[in-house]
Amino acid sequence: MNSTISKACKHTLIAALSRILAAEFVQLNTPEAAALLWHLRHGSRTQCCGVQSHVPLRYFVLDNPRSLSLLGTPSYIRWKLFHSPISTISLYAQAGNYDEAQVRQGRKRLIASCEHLGNRLVGSKIIQVAGKPLECSELYIDHFGVFGSHNTVFGMGNGLSVLFEGSPALLNEFYSMAQGAHATQ
Repeated sequence: MNSTISKACKHTLIAALSRILAAEFVQLNTPEAAALLWHLRHGSRTQCCGVQSHVPLRYFVLDNPRSLSLLGTPSYIRWKLFHSPISTISLYAQAGNYDEAQVRQGRKRLIASCEHLGNRLVGSKIIQVAGKPLECSELYIDHFGVFGSHNTVFGMGNGLSVLFEGSPALLNEFYSMAQGAHATQ
């Protein structure tokens, strides 16, 4: 008994398999696809809270009137095989005005909370974001779950806050983006 598959059936099976593999590839690369689609729709800039900022190509943006978050997450394949860096950058408009003592107290509480989770404070510096000085505190942890080494940076000032969470390799990109932001009002 000789069983063979017709050419038409082979082509149909190959087409179906190709579509399944393509769909799986897109699903595994969803973060990069989302970033590309965001940039095609919005360009390379976003604004929120009276601040306009450049958005690097690896990120897509989630925003609302009081905050925006730039998400830079590689696909599962790039993250797993190539250990591609991950990061989230957030910008928040603070509710109310706080004096220096209140900001300092809030920063101390955040640092203590992060240190309690195993982070260590590695430094702090003042940066200008949209013309406002923000004191940034950098924290580092060697083993952040499955992601490996991880930095957390938060900057607080009067009316504005920034936050970076991610791979140390993207820390300079965060500072460049934050310091390149300018006021829109």
